[in-house]
Amino acid sequence: MDSLCKTSSYCSLTMSGKSSSFLSFNASSTENICIIDFGATDHMTPHSSYFSSYTVLSGNHHITNVNGSTTLVTGRGNIHLQPSFPLKNEFHVPKLSNNLLSIQKVTQDLNCAVVFFYSHCVFQDLATGKTIGIAKEQGGLYYLQHEENKKCSRLQEHTSNLQQSLESWSSSI
Repeated sequence: MDSLCKTSSYCSLTMSGKSSSFLSFNASSTENICIIDFGATDHMTPHSSYFSSYTVLSGNHHITNVNGSTTLVTGRGNIHLQPSFPLKNEFHVPKLSNNLLSIQKVTQDLNCAVVFFYSHCVFQDLATGKTIGIAKEQGGLYYLQHEENKKCSRLQEHTSNLQQSLESWSSSI
């Protein structure tokens, strides 16, 4: 499929039978989450701000969506989801509603294995044996958070805990 993609400027895109409208997250929370995708031939994002390097694609580059329609690919470049998780040649597809991580491409590019459990999956570097990423399962899909979003989530959780403690303390006075 990859060679077909390169010669015809088309790529396949699937979401394991789930449409993006299935997702229970709101738009702001899906921005920093990648859906683990077995059917995607390439990593894809609608967010141009993620790229550490970027090349505009001229010509007629498209992906083929699960429903058979095509969507324009405007560029490609490199992204660092997490320090140990660099993604090369990710497609910029502005009309996508979610970030997609290709299992085939990530295992090849990062020389890693992905082990799936009922509640999560683990990305493990084959050379070192170290865990380089963990994705959580929700509603039949696996989601990998960007490192920046994890820090933000921890800060929000800490702030919420602090606020609850202050409320508890003030009500006891």
